[in-house]
Amino acid sequence: MNTTDRRRVVRDVVVAAAATVVPLMLLLATNAAQIADTSLVWATAAVAAVVAALVVLAVRRTRVRQPGLVVGAFGYTFFFNSFFGPGPLAARLALWLVMGLVAVVVLRVLVGEGERSQWAVAGVLTAVVAVCAVLGTTSGEPSAPEAIAFESVDAVRRPNIYVFVLDGLARPDVYREEFPTVDVEAMADNLAEHGFDTSEIATVNYSRTHISLPSMLMGEYQTTAEAPLGLDGEWAYATETMGGNNRLVSMLRTAGYSYWHSESGQWGHFPCDRSFADRCLNGDQSIEPETASAIWSLTPFGGAPWPGLRPQDPTTVVDSVLAARAEAERSGDERPVVMLSHIISPHHPYRFDADCGSMHVGTLGDGWQDEYRQLYADQTTCLFRQLDESMERLIADDPEAIVLLLSDHGSQFGIDWVPGEWSDTDVRRRFTSFRSVRLPESCSTDEPRAHTLVNVSRLLAWCLTDEPPEWLDSVQYTQNYHGNRVSAVPDHQRSLLDPR
Repeated sequence: MNTTDRRRVVRDVVVAAAATVVPLMLLLATNAAQIADTSLVWATAAVAAVVAALVVLAVRRTRVRQPGLVVGAFGYTFFFNSFFGPGPLAARLALWLVMGLVAVVVLRVLVGEGERSQWAVAGVLTAVVAVCAVLGTTSGEPSAPEAIAFESVDAVRRPNIYVFVLDGLARPDVYREEFPTVDVEAMADNLAEHGFDTSEIATVNYSRTHISLPSMLMGEYQTTAEAPLGLDGEWAYATETMGGNNRLVSMLRTAGYSYWHSESGQWGHFPCDRSFADRCLNGDQSIEPETASAIWSLTPFGGAPWPGLRPQDPTTVVDSVLAARAEAERSGDERPVVMLSHIISPHHPYRFDADCGSMHVGTLGDGWQDEYRQLYADQTTCLFRQLDESMERLIADDPEAIVLLLSDHGSQFGIDWVPGEWSDTDVRRRFTSFRSVRLPESCSTDEPRAHTLVNVSRLLAWCLTDEPPEWLDSVQYTQNYHGNRVSAVPDHQRSLLDPR
């Protein structure tokens, strides 16, 4: 091989490797502030580049012209899932091959076979990768809080506290009006038999999970129309607060509580952080981080869930709780427990039919289309069955427990996510929320402010101390989907959230 041939090999390898990793570098550059550990993106890019280089060397032994462009075109489209919609794996793979061939034809027409033009492509692709790499390493640290300290509570009782956040579960009146196949009366009656009171006036304060849940755990508004939070790092912020670094857990620790964390399992949301959690209920289930799911979703395989994930539901969480209680008793750990579980249900993907038969429909981003409304209703019906069965077992094992069944927001059907332009129906769907609680009689109340998410920590402090709190007023804020714009819900729309 002469010098010219060696240079062409280098050029082809650079073109193929750079083109293949561009989508991964774009993922890194646009999400670095929300990814706590970017090493998985870098590792995937390195492996992809090596594979592309090896394929180029193999293809060069054939009669294929411009092997760098050919391999790069197929590598690029493999990691560019915007070309692929939901559908069977075979169809998505076939579409990738078609798009790869189209890209090859287009590149050959645009670039031609001249040496200079092909070296120019190598230079441009290398520059794109370099710029994305720089952006991915200079986006700043995630805006997660430092370790939280909170005022102590002088508890007169210390029951175990279990908080279940049921993602996207609507308020009963919304189900009656929009999803008549869901029997909310039967649900409320079943839960009442276990000591629960189901609210008809519950609300949340933010339209998105990643600010709604921190508002509950920090006991304060996280962003307002006047003083927006730096939302570029909202994923990292929510992950750390959900992991146990929050004022609610800190408050309960002053009363001697131990914190137990249950991972979501779906999309790798909110993994257990052992630096804050005393016990990870399902942290050894090989649940992959959200970053792995994001990379997986870039490929043609992204139409199916990441195979390492084990999504949780009320039944599996209570199984873990009961096993952990038995283990704590054997080890002599007598500390009271506060447990937090975020369950991706009835939020898509729709894993269960109305009879809790296994299924999987809908991936992130496409599950709120109107065609999925009945699947959402069916998964809700299954969820209510799971709650009835699991709460019966939990209360039988821990009859003095405080249990909160809450949602982080309502449904999303028909919402366009333009702050300040939400219709009355949009506001009512998203900000009315599910709340069914099992509390001591001393802290049960119909006070509307006690039924909004931002006041959960105050409610629990009241239950432990018998000292009535100073409630925060209930205010709602809409956000666009990427969170960088907020707008206060007008008073006339907020008034629609209380049906009384």
